[in-house]
Amino acid sequence: MGFKDEFVEIIKNTTVYNLSKITGVERTKLQRIKKGERLPNDEELEKICGALSLTEDKRNKLINARRIELIGEDRYNSRRLSMRFIADISEIFRNTRTEDAALDDKYGDVPDGKVVVRDGKESSAELISSALYSELRRGSGIKIYSDALDTSLFDLIARVLGRARGRIEHLITFIPSNGVYEPYCRNITAIKKIYSLFLDNKEYCPRYMYSPVGSQALFPYSIITDRYYIIMSEGIDNAILISDSGVANCVREFFAQRWSGSRQFIQNAESIVDYIKLYHHGDLIETKENTVVYSLEPEPALTAFLTKGMVENVLNSDYRDAEAILGRIFNSLFSRYFKAKKKIIFSEAGIDGFLQTGIISELPEGICKPFKPNDRRRIMNRLITAAKERKNFFPMLAKPDKLKFGENIRFYGGEDGSGVFLLLAREKTSMSLMALNESGLSAPFCDFMQSLEENDCVYTVDETIAILENKMKMI
Repeated sequence: MGFKDEFVEIIKNTTVYNLSKITGVERTKLQRIKKGERLPNDEELEKICGALSLTEDKRNKLINARRIELIGEDRYNSRRLSMRFIADISEIFRNTRTEDAALDDKYGDVPDGKVVVRDGKESSAELISSALYSELRRGSGIKIYSDALDTSLFDLIARVLGRARGRIEHLITFIPSNGVYEPYCRNITAIKKIYSLFLDNKEYCPRYMYSPVGSQALFPYSIITDRYYIIMSEGIDNAILISDSGVANCVREFFAQRWSGSRQFIQNAESIVDYIKLYHHGDLIETKENTVVYSLEPEPALTAFLTKGMVENVLNSDYRDAEAILGRIFNSLFSRYFKAKKKIIFSEAGIDGFLQTGIISELPEGICKPFKPNDRRRIMNRLITAAKERKNFFPMLAKPDKLKFGENIRFYGGEDGSGVFLLLAREKTSMSLMALNESGLSAPFCDFMQSLEENDCVYTVDETIAILENKMKMI
């Protein structure tokens, strides 16, 4: 139901006249709300909910119906999806996949014949799994082409990689979201699958490209190995295996052309300098004045604000000149780079971890020594001072009951919808990470970040300052 229908339903046991007397909202305004000619503002809606003693469920339904009327259903659903996404990504990172000891029994021999046809999802999945398993066991590299529309193929890949290790190159086509919920939902669902595979197997190598329309091909998915060419229908309801190395070689060449024009999902930075460059994608940090940059970081992620020239001074330092080092970082943090306003969302658990250990969680072990207690206090005091000055830095702690995110996620984006999305590897010795820098993925997330304050998912800057000051007293 729309807001008008929800409103009419909740006031059916009273009159507009009585509601006006109880709430103090003008009767003509309530009448127009009832007719669907206007929406109540925040204050009016709170008065109405309070006067009618609505249950939490009914109150939320009314509030959400109003939000949908204001911003549209696609935008509303995208914001909710983004919130679930960061919680899901954190959960994937924390959990270790358990292998199914019975998987071997599900892989039979690949049937003989130049062409093998399978109808039905179960029969097709069995053929594909057997071929993948057989080729990985014999050391054949596997190339896969699919889109993000159907993730059942990702599940097959995960099952096979659980029992037979080997390199899989997976080229995935995404559809730009353009503010529409459905393609964004498909893309996010695929990213979660890719991230899970990446965390468990470094030989899974995804790349991606964007297509303005979905695939309308009869057989849109392909698998190429040394011996086989397999084509599959959407949903893997049908599969055809062609056992001909000549055909496989021909398709492999076409795949290589598309692969060379695609983008990397997983970046393997060889140094901290390479890692820092990801934060500078699209000159996001050097943003013009009078714009707003949004950031999602568990703890003070100072690496985002280091320049190449600072790295040697900061990393692997014995901190004999810690104050000078931190001074250079903060000069960059609050002057040169941040001409724009920066609204940064921290997690309380991330701040606590930093204060207790001095570790910046995104950095692999051995790259940077933990900050000493005095340095941690200095960093936090500078953040608090900058927040109190209200010039260009607005830190906000996430409310853990409403916004959950772990140490593996970083987002840095501007009002224009461009952004850098970093999902970290599980091994702290690795510099591998997943980088999503396309507007088709980051624009909806930028919009979500902008909605956190109005949806009461974060503490205000003043509340955040008070919380941080209390934490400082405890160290």
